[in-house]
Amino acid sequence: MIILLINYTINYHNIKLENIYKYYKILKYRIIVGEKMENKISIAACNGMSALGLVGRAACNDLSTENDNILSICITATAADNQEFNQIIKKYPIIAINGCSDDCVNKILKSKDIETEKTYNIDKILEEKNLKVIDPSRLDSEGEKAVKELKNVIEAELKKM
Repeated sequence: MIILLINYTINYHNIKLENIYKYYKILKYRIIVGEKMENKISIAACNGMSALGLVGRAACNDLSTENDNILSICITATAADNQEFNQIIKKYPIIAINGCSDDCVNKILKSKDIETEKTYNIDKILEEKNLKVIDPSRLDSEGEKAVKELKNVIEAELKKM
């Protein structure tokens, strides 16, 4: 449906190709904040300025762009009382992806009276797989492996739900 609407927009409104992604994001957002859609789930990842936060952001961003039924929640905007995100967190079940045992994502969601369906801690997942990440700004080969592993864990959980 989104592709058809974008094609219509391009063909009938002479929109430049470089603006397509912008329109897609706007359209996708309008669909998300509209009526509740079945089988949607939200993932809220650590946004901390650590290597674990980077892994969480990358994995959740990948999952939400690869799967129409997954929404990535900006936990920082949620903490800042962004009204659009506050609406979304109440609509769909949420999987919390904490970077470490400080559980910041869960604490923020709890402050909004939101319970999570499942919680993961990236540090524990990576420790079990003997993966280490150190760069908070760039994903190296170990960082990419960590992202892939986290995505696998989340996808396995989604299949159970």
